[in-house]
Amino acid sequence: MAKKDDDTIGTLFGGIIILALLFSWLGIPSNTRQANGFEIASLTLANGVLAGWADDIAVQLFHSDNVSAQQAATAAFRDAILLGERQHLWVTVIFNLIGAFLSLGGVIAIWLARSASSAKQAFSMGFWAEIAESFSFHLGYKTTIGHWAVSQEEVGITLMVAVIMGLLAIRINKSYGKRPAASAA
Repeated sequence: MAKKDDDTIGTLFGGIIILALLFSWLGIPSNTRQANGFEIASLTLANGVLAGWADDIAVQLFHSDNVSAQQAATAAFRDAILLGERQHLWVTVIFNLIGAFLSLGGVIAIWLARSASSAKQAFSMGFWAEIAESFSFHLGYKTTIGHWAVSQEEVGITLMVAVIMGLLAIRINKSYGKRPAASAA
């Protein structure tokens, strides 16, 4: 019985950490202190999942009282992103990649790839969804930071993620294509 209790506690603890990671970035504008590494990781993951627009969405939803509140929230997110790039580079890179693989557009493209007519079409869906999200991410980055941040490294990473998402789409397509039809009884 002790093993089952340990599993439950571990699952509960892991769930709490994941929830904190998913939502702690929302408090960045209300902090009077500099964002910490956990908040930066959370913001990076959210921006990855929402293709660079998490901070902009949060500003519109939670800080739209007046122009100065919007500007202050945008400035807080901008400072957190730039701080992450300067002081927490590996955290930013890792959580950006995780966010890219969990991005809404990529997940939807992979889901739609189940019904693609060929492996080439499935690959195309995963690949081009990730390329489109990269453009969206950089546009969202520009709206928050104020300048473009496209480098050779970022182009290489985008292509690598796009190829992986394309291959994953092929795998999903093949696994759904091999399922036997349900027999009528």
